[in-house]
Amino acid sequence: MQRLGALDADVKPILRDAVWGHGNPYVWGARKNLVIEARWSDYRRGLEAVESRRTYCIDLTSRRMRIDDLTTQTTSLYDGATWRVFFRGKAITKPAEVTAETVGRLFMFEQAADEMRLVRETFCMPFTLLGDGVKLSSSGQVRSPAGGNLWNVVQAEFQPNVTGHWHEDRLFVYFHPVNDRVDRAMIVAFNTIFNGIPHWGEWSDYRRVGDDGPIMPHLLDFRMTDVAGVADLGRHLTITVEKMAFDVTLPAGVYSTLGAAPAKLPAEPVTTPRQLGRDDVHGTTR
Repeated sequence: MQRLGALDADVKPILRDAVWGHGNPYVWGARKNLVIEARWSDYRRGLEAVESRRTYCIDLTSRRMRIDDLTTQTTSLYDGATWRVFFRGKAITKPAEVTAETVGRLFMFEQAADEMRLVRETFCMPFTLLGDGVKLSSSGQVRSPAGGNLWNVVQAEFQPNVTGHWHEDRLFVYFHPVNDRVDRAMIVAFNTIFNGIPHWGEWSDYRRVGDDGPIMPHLLDFRMTDVAGVADLGRHLTITVEKMAFDVTLPAGVYSTLGAAPAKLPAEPVTTPRQLGRDDVHGTTR
């Protein structure tokens, strides 16, 4: 909330309404970790969709993170300083340089960092927009497709040395005119997920996590397009949350390698959040 108070006058009321639209920000600030179980479906025109299942562990008090890809049997750990990648419990050595033989292994490390940045930032918006190294500015208002209400649009730029983004990365976030939640975004990111090609994202299936927890999206859809958001360039990426919970009890060493292999996650670490009801923030759903 201190960061919120330092925003420019044209952005401050938009973000203030947004953080309350996603639930009490003070409740969010008290959370220690977030665990997400999700399905990925990545479709490219002319090819079968690539389906996979992932579990994400995010330490909300530090930068520590973990990805367990149940489909490829890989585990990626970030202890706050270094990424480590394991395949079937065996550590993969990060190459010191890029060659024809090492490019595949190096890609695994870069992809882990890019994927977790995407998950952490998109599922935890608008709170992550208030993080260090993010510069916010108003892009005005855009009328809804039906020609009625106006979306407030905020542009986010990033300091690479603080956020891990490229200097050219941009995010244009559209806030819903009725419930003030993140509704959609135009994303330009030079990473292994989006490769610098604009993607139009839509946030939906909002649910409250826990009895008094934040309201979080459980469906993210990304479509490869042009900067106007009009062209269909043949790629559709969907991330569907099956389970999500805060403050999950996790084993020691879940973000590091205390032994020869990463610590195993509990078999059922999270529960399914409930649908929003009349008494939830703004009394409305998408």
